[in-house]
Amino acid sequence: MNALKRNRSAMIRRDGHAGSKRCGAARLPCGMGSKRAMASLLSLLIPALATLTRAADPPNFIILFSDDQQADSIGAWGNPHIETPNLDQLVGQGFSFRNAYCGGSFSPAVCVASRSMLMTGRHWTQIEDKANWKGLVTLPEALTGKGYRSHIVGKWHNGSKSLLRSFQSGSSVFLGGMTNHLEVPLSDIRDGKLENKRVAEGFSSTMFADAAVEFIGEEQEAPFLLYVAFTAPHDTRNPPLEFREKYYERNLPLPGNLLPLHPFDYGLLSPVYRDENLAPWPRPPEMIR
Repeated sequence: MNALKRNRSAMIRRDGHAGSKRCGAARLPCGMGSKRAMASLLSLLIPALATLTRAADPPNFIILFSDDQQADSIGAWGNPHIETPNLDQLVGQGFSFRNAYCGGSFSPAVCVASRSMLMTGRHWTQIEDKANWKGLVTLPEALTGKGYRSHIVGKWHNGSKSLLRSFQSGSSVFLGGMTNHLEVPLSDIRDGKLENKRVAEGFSSTMFADAAVEFIGEEQEAPFLLYVAFTAPHDTRNPPLEFREKYYERNLPLPGNLLPLHPFDYGLLSPVYRDENLAPWPRPPEMIR
């Protein structure tokens, strides 16, 4: 609950290819909200946007956004107990912002504020319309104005108006906060409307990754911004069995700051607050692992 808990960081990758165009990709664990971290990221992006959007061959941008992922859940950042080969590859081939903090939130769903800051370039305390960012130009809108195509895949836990004005198209879009990863309600964006509503037939991360790969493989007439927002590792905690089982026998260490009970009642321990009651009190060590 500590608003300054060091549980979020950011990475940006500047190589890779999508078709014949150069492709830059950023992976932002949800909650990357500090002014300092955001300023570092924007200091890289803003000069690039000003110059590259005028270039003969402007780059594509791919943003990968995970949900409720803490910084020590990435192997390349010093955790020997987990396996994250794809994230480790991004770390090895790009930049890691290791001094990023959760900047707090105006909602118990921290991802809402994080997404707001990423899309508007403003700290959430400077955003009046928290749902739809009235009067603010979003990153996809800014790039669209420079001739880019904007496309979204995955989770959007903000207002539908901000979604539809930011992205020209979308596939496998989840408009909501939490759901069973095996039964994600999806829709697509076409002609400014959400349509083709359905329930996913597979794990959420697989559905979103497949939709992103399909979009990248399409013939593109313009440079693109592809925003891919995963709803994992946000609860419900039901990852595919093959990825769970490998950790059952590893006797993972408990966090050094773990307390079975919170030392005082800060007003959020009642059954009303879902996040605090996803596990019993006192916290069972085996469940924490």
